[in-house]
Amino acid sequence: MKPLLSLALLSSLFTAGCAVPSTPPPPEPIDLPTRAAQEPPQRSGEPRLPVAGDRTLNVRGFFGNPIVRRSFFWNGLGSDDQAGLRIRHLWHLTDNTAIGAGVGASTWFEDGPDAYAVEGEVVGRYYFVRREGFGILGELTGGWMQA
Repeated sequence: MKPLLSLALLSSLFTAGCAVPSTPPPPEPIDLPTRAAQEPPQRSGEPRLPVAGDRTLNVRGFFGNPIVRRSFFWNGLGSDDQAGLRIRHLWHLTDNTAIGAGVGASTWFEDGPDAYAVEGEVVGRYYFVRREGFGILGELTGGWMQA
């Protein structure tokens, strides 16, 4: 009986080693919407007008040097150079409408002592025409300037 038991044990070892293992089926892919599938891809390098939900920050530096002493429409002297910096933050409520606020600082370089001013403003913007990378807009601003 002993050789029969060892033969049965030996045959079970060989058949178990030669048997094809059952592989589990591959997992099914999870269908999660990706961000790339939800939003159209942005084209890089091309100008784009802001759309609803965008926030923009505009920083502008300026310098003005009058080239004529008198203007055709204004009878004053045009001898004051002006320089300044303006920062403006806009919230685009719709594709055509934006509101925002900003601050600015200016300096007038006069013949005597220089004059300085600080300004706070609120802005309303409306785009009359919107094309790909081009727009015509109007702004309504109001604020306070302390000179």
